[in-house]
Amino acid sequence: MVRRPKARIGDVFQIPLDSGRVCYGQVVAVNSGPGPLYVVVFHRVWPLDAKPDMTAIVTDEIALVAPTLDALIWHGKWPVPTTGSLKRSTSGGAGCPNPASSRN
Repeated sequence: MVRRPKARIGDVFQIPLDSGRVCYGQVVAVNSGPGPLYVVVFHRVWPLDAKPDMTAIVTDEIALVAPTLDALIWHGKWPVPTTGSLKRSTSGGAGCPNPASSRN
């Protein structure tokens, strides 16, 4: 049986843009039940063969904060080169706005 990655807060994932370029995102919130995860997508675009330092990725400017389902991570379309080792914040801090559903 193929082991599928489960998205966790702090996971950094790669998003293919075209045949030679990628960008990166990070999971910043996960619902305890069914529902979307919240991710940030970083601004910088990298060559596909680049091996960027993960700190350089997660300190980049945030281009997008959005809810999404985990299907593209689960099926390997957005590969996770590191799992849980780099966390921007478990509550969406450090420059990342909290998801609207968590605001008081």
